[in-house]
Amino acid sequence: MATAEHPARPLRIGTRSSPLALAQTDMVIAALRERAPALAAEADSRQGDLA
Repeated sequence: MATAEHPARPLRIGTRSSPLALAQTDMVIAALRERAPALAAEADSRQGDLA
């Protein structure tokens, strides 16, 4: 739960940078937002460890 001391971090979803992978990731983010409209989610296509 987000508080003033601990603001919510966005959900970061790792993906490849191909057009298909980005489109699929956008569909997943849209489906998540249907269930949780306040969800902050972003696709991350950087190379390397996402941790």
